[in-house]
Amino acid sequence: MSLNHKVSNLRFTQYFYVHGNIAPFTGGWFRHWYQDRWTDWNKLGSSVINVLDFGAKGDGTRADESPYLQKALDQGGKEVYIPGGTYRIQRTLRVKSGTRIKMDANTTILRNDDIDCIFLLDPGSNVSGYNGISDVFIEGGNLNLNKYVFPNRCTGIAFSHSRRVTIEKIKMVDCPIGSHFIKIHGSHHVRVRDCYLENSEDEAIQIASSENQGQFPWYGSYDQTVCHDVAIEGCRFDTVGSAVRSVRPTNNIVHYSTRLLNCHIYGVRAAAIHFDQSERCIIENNYIAQCFAGIVMVDSAFNSVVSNNIIRVTDGGTNGYGIYVKSDNGTASTMVISGNNLSNMADTGIRIENAYRITLIGNSIRTCGLHGIGLYNTEDSTVANNTVTFCTQHGIYLATASENTISGNLSKDNQRTGASAGHANIRVVINSHNNNIQGNTVRAGTYTDYGISVTNTCVGNMITNNDCYNGGKVANFQNNGLGTITTAGNRT
Repeated sequence: MSLNHKVSNLRFTQYFYVHGNIAPFTGGWFRHWYQDRWTDWNKLGSSVINVLDFGAKGDGTRADESPYLQKALDQGGKEVYIPGGTYRIQRTLRVKSGTRIKMDANTTILRNDDIDCIFLLDPGSNVSGYNGISDVFIEGGNLNLNKYVFPNRCTGIAFSHSRRVTIEKIKMVDCPIGSHFIKIHGSHHVRVRDCYLENSEDEAIQIASSENQGQFPWYGSYDQTVCHDVAIEGCRFDTVGSAVRSVRPTNNIVHYSTRLLNCHIYGVRAAAIHFDQSERCIIENNYIAQCFAGIVMVDSAFNSVVSNNIIRVTDGGTNGYGIYVKSDNGTASTMVISGNNLSNMADTGIRIENAYRITLIGNSIRTCGLHGIGLYNTEDSTVANNTVTFCTQHGIYLATASENTISGNLSKDNQRTGASAGHANIRVVINSHNNNIQGNTVRAGTYTDYGISVTNTCVGNMITNNDCYNGGKVANFQNNGLGTITTAGNRT
């Protein structure tokens, strides 16, 4: 079966996943279809080999166990079993195609020298496309990158140009500055499941194209192969620079179909999740807390979904957004942001910038340092059935935003800065034209000046059928716009 045919099927499963009918890679016809094309580990039988039979000790006394571990790995196409114990290594362990590495829960691979990688999926020479190492499964155990003893760069698991790689149930700790626990470069069909990644200065998992030797020093070719079909599920990230970051490819090429599902992310120094120039992304059912920012997507909105995430407490000041979608090249479009629960953001809860055809529906946003929802230079988008409360300035804010629909939202008790600040539950400013604002409910809190407010630079907005009763202390509906349509009326 051709790779293109596989890709077509992958996109098909994503379509079903977005619409809630089938969860890919967890069961059903897709799992059986794809697993048939993987190495059948259950048939390995006598191919399982034990590193102790190749001279490894695992008792922590030997300074370098890597020669003995490597002998086992060099068998290729085997299941390599590393029993419980401590294995100190001074050389990178190189993994061949068709290898399954199985470690016990109490197995520890301890970096014991200034090596730059622990497990490297190494084809032995430059490769292109997705023609490198394939069908690798690494499961269980602990990788200690030992940054306090050896502070130079070191990656836990690295690969490029690879296919069908699974990393599962591994705990990795103490990653040096400028390094990552997992580097996924220019690879296809990658799964990272149920891993625990703790203590790194940079992103714990890096997704990047095969760009240059500076990003991936071990081998090429550097042909700009992008990542396609990467799923990270059920992982915990604690005290890291970012949990997952995709690096922007050059020449306007994009990563495809990256999914981050059911992860727990805590104590992050930058954005918890940062996708750059990626399409068809799914970020769903994650818990994010105590981070500089929550989810940042730059040129990554096309056919993407961000849903049912819980985001608590961002402390990034004016960049401390809960969800931030931005386009630098006009590709932020056709995205759904739904069912998210955000509270205690340092800045805006959900900020959309330079985008079009974005749908924000059914989100709950509370206690933000600036606005609840902000649309900036955004068109043809929908903000519907959201609840926005207790934000410092405006609840829902439109600036240079036109042809949008704002409907069915509850915006209540915003403007927490005190009386006479001039803020509103819904505010339309700076050349925002022809928006349809209907069926919203706005309620004043202790200080809210305006229920709905439109400034005099805005033209042709339709503002009708809103419940503005007790919407603001100064005015329930302040209309300074030009040609505002209010024919059906508002409850004031």
